[in-house]
Amino acid sequence: MPFAPGSYHVMLMNLNAALKPGDRVRLTLTFQNAGVVTVIADVRAG
Repeated sequence: MPFAPGSYHVMLMNLNAALKPGDRVRLTLTFQNAGVVTVIADVRAG
């Protein structure tokens, strides 16, 4: 199931700097079955 509104999500906590809409961040996610996946995420207003 993909990340979608009302579905799975990633919450970023204890960041070193504030993020604002339009920023892009590199995330390294570690999954039990898929292993390590690196993605670039666009920051959007919620």
